Amino acid sequence: MPKHHTSCTLLLGIGLLCAMSATQADTFTGKIDLIEAKSDGTRFFIRDPGLNLYASGHYRDLLQQGYFRKAAFSIGYQLFPCPGGLSGKCGTVYSVAVEQANF
Repeated sequence: MPKHHTSCTLLLGIGLLCAMSATQADTFTGKIDLIEAKSDGTRFFIRDPGLNLYASGHYRDLLQQGYFRKAAFSIGYQLFPCPGGLSGKCGTVYSVAVEQANF
């Protein structure tokens, strides 16, 4: 197989993988209903639409502070299959914007 063809195939495969990852990302805008500290991380639950978000580090801190201040957020998250017993959608937070003045 020519070297050029192998490089193109590899690039095409990487592009396809990136496109598949991008389609599994989603956003939520609104308020958090519940916070739960779990062994696998901190879970932020949004009742409607039944969304379980997991965050760590700086994102976890921002979401916790905003929750107690009753702030609204724009949250970007990457979907993953919900662990045992959780219904709805689950995701890992990768971006947070607080929609409140003087936060």
